[in-house]
Amino acid sequence: FESGSGTNEQVEELIERMLNDDIYKVIRGHEPEQVDGVYQLADAYNLVWFSYQSNNGRPNLNAVLANDIDMSVIANFTPITRHRDNIDWDGDGTADGVGIGTVYSGTFDGQGHVIRNLTIIVEDGCEAGLFSRCQNATLKNIGFENATVKNTRTYADETTGVRAGVLAGEAYKCVVQNCYSVGNIVVETIHVQCNGLCGEAASSSVRNCYTTFEGAAVSS
Repeated sequence: FESGSGTNEQVEELIERMLNDDIYKVIRGHEPEQVDGVYQLADAYNLVWFSYQSNNGRPNLNAVLANDIDMSVIANFTPITRHRDNIDWDGDGTADGVGIGTVYSGTFDGQGHVIRNLTIIVEDGCEAGLFSRCQNATLKNIGFENATVKNTRTYADETTGVRAGVLAGEAYKCVVQNCYSVGNIVVETIHVQCNGLCGEAASSSVRNCYTTFEGAAVSS
């Protein structure tokens, strides 16, 4: 549509087709309805949209799950608010300058709904989970059934990995309540902080939460 060769109607049609394209939705998602400033996440593509927004300058959005969500249509979900410490990855004695400081600090209410068949495989050193890292956030009323979370990155010595959990890689100064993970729960990292909910929950209030995950930190 160079030099105004397309009509407004044609441009609008093209944008609509792009927004509904399956490849586009897997990467960028689909914007959910918003009620009183709270996003109503109703399907997998809404959750992808929420993740994309959180990793592109909007880490404090509030959301609820409007339905149970089956994530099997997303082969590898990108964690909300990807966080990677600025540390010495290559073993040369200095920090590598590749940290990502994003944290989630909003309120995410599952309203008793369940996220099923979630797969997250992180290879770049970010903490792994539905949320990579949360700080001063509230996560509540969220269920998980059948989730696979793997964090494959290791330090240069290949003996230390990165945190992983189904709900969050790390929750710092957060409120976590009424959350659980059941079914086929796989969490893999060689980091000691490896759990069916939060890899680490530091200075946080965790109430009425449980997981059937029984594994220890393992290498993938």
